Amino acid sequence: MTNPNAPSPPASRLRAFWPVLVGLALAGGVIGGVLAAAFTPKTYRATIGLRVKLNLGGIATNSSYDASGDSIRLMEMPLLRLTRRQLHGPARADPGALFRVSCTRNRSDTVAWCSTTSTNGRAAAASLRQLVRTFIPLNIDSQIGEFEALLRNLKNQYGELGRSDRRLTTAAQHGRRGAQARRELRVNEDVRRQILVHEASVRRQIRDVQGTLQVAGSPRVVEQSRTSILALWALVGLALGAVLAGAFMGWRTRPPGVRTRMEAVAAR
Repeated sequence: MTNPNAPSPPASRLRAFWPVLVGLALAGGVIGGVLAAAFTPKTYRATIGLRVKLNLGGIATNSSYDASGDSIRLMEMPLLRLTRRQLHGPARADPGALFRVSCTRNRSDTVAWCSTTSTNGRAAAASLRQLVRTFIPLNIDSQIGEFEALLRNLKNQYGELGRSDRRLTTAAQHGRRGAQARRELRVNEDVRRQILVHEASVRRQIRDVQGTLQVAGSPRVVEQSRTSILALWALVGLALGAVLAGAFMGWRTRPPGVRTRMEAVAAR
């Protein structure tokens, strides 16, 4: 007579071999983590800062030459290609690090931060260093070019006002529109003063442009955490260990004379 309180065969097998099951699963997890640590290369993140000083020439106005604008220009492909041709020394160990650069600005919009990753920390740092060295003179030349174009435009406006003043002066003295001409002359005088103020501001911008960009120290290099990769491989190893443990339990507990399907096919 069968004892109703006796454990079922699967339960009895599990109770008999649970240390083996747990051991194989844990061993698989440990082996997976060890293999990941051994064959996954270390990755480094290098970061460099570029201080950006607004150059407004004493006039409260907006400027695209701030940290926000420069953080975009630092990632433009023409600049990256030009920098790639100038790489030397440790940077040549991983030229691809240059094209993994990402840039952003700080909250006060005074520093543009750029970072990249590489399995070679020195290469990542050298790439960033060359990037800002290439960018600074190009950016300064671009600013000077825009300021000089603006200066020429202001001078042209001032010359146009002078010619207009001569016509209005004649009209004010001899024409029937004397009162209207005098009013326009006063408006021109105000505009001329504004042009002179703006011109002085632009000249200050050209004078001060060399000090608008400054590298904020040497690149900082840190090793990136590999916790997620190690955890993934540990889970893979754990799952494989569990599968092996299940196969082991089935092999050890198979009743005598019972053949697997593959064994039966082979016996035919």
